[in-house]
Amino acid sequence: MSRHEPVSRYPGEDKVLPETRAVSAIIIPFLLAAFVILFLRSDETERLFAWPIGPQMNAMMLGATYLAGVLYFTAALFARRWQQIKFGLIPVASFAALMGVATILHWPAFNHSHPTTWIWVVLYATTPFLVVGIWIRNTRSARLGPPQPDDHTLPPPVRLLVGIVGLVGVLASLLLFVTPTLMMEIWPWRLSPLTARVLAAQFVVFSLFALAAYLDPRWQSLRYVLRAELAAPLLFLVAMLASWDDFDTGNPLTWVIAFHVVVVFSIGVPAMYFYMEARGKRK
Repeated sequence: MSRHEPVSRYPGEDKVLPETRAVSAIIIPFLLAAFVILFLRSDETERLFAWPIGPQMNAMMLGATYLAGVLYFTAALFARRWQQIKFGLIPVASFAALMGVATILHWPAFNHSHPTTWIWVVLYATTPFLVVGIWIRNTRSARLGPPQPDDHTLPPPVRLLVGIVGLVGVLASLLLFVTPTLMMEIWPWRLSPLTARVLAAQFVVFSLFALAAYLDPRWQSLRYVLRAELAAPLLFLVAMLASWDDFDTGNPLTWVIAFHVVVVFSIGVPAMYFYMEARGKRK
């Protein structure tokens, strides 16, 4: 434990339960396998995955999101305190629930003879309930004290900006999920109704965490989840560069998304993380 990490006011009670660690350990291998297939072998999804994903940008973005999940659940596996990881589970459960609904709505698009399809079905039929269950149980068992003197918070302007980004992300997710056909017409790369809803689920993960950061800006509640998310923006940037031919450069939304990927996520998120870490060490 770093010297600037505050000690719980209730020693021994702000802890990660064994069942939370167990669920994390079970989920990690599936997320890692999905990352390898979708990000590193994105042109082979028809042969390797539960459903063919195209164009490449869609597969690589989903793979990047799964790697963020690997890093988060690894943190959950080894975290000492529930406060450090609690904000990640509800976004994960929301992602899994939306993926499950998308699977039901677009079942004919899946390769029913492929074993990964049935792994996919089992995961998204159970994960939302498992994750919500361990969140409820761990929350009930943990007694988190009020903010400690050295538990610094996000600066108010950063907190407000993070909240706005989260709110915009949630609204974009709703549009993608509820009106995929409409969004397909204006989106800067090709989507299908299924990939539009899968993209919505990905946006939900990061957007709900941003809203959680606005509601509770204590750094000790955010740093582990944000650390897990650091890889995703950089991988989104790699995906964008590798899939640039998929984009309609005449669509203004291409440049809006490029700005957010490069400036807000690839530069802004790491800068915020390292600034808050340095600020804590000065205390």
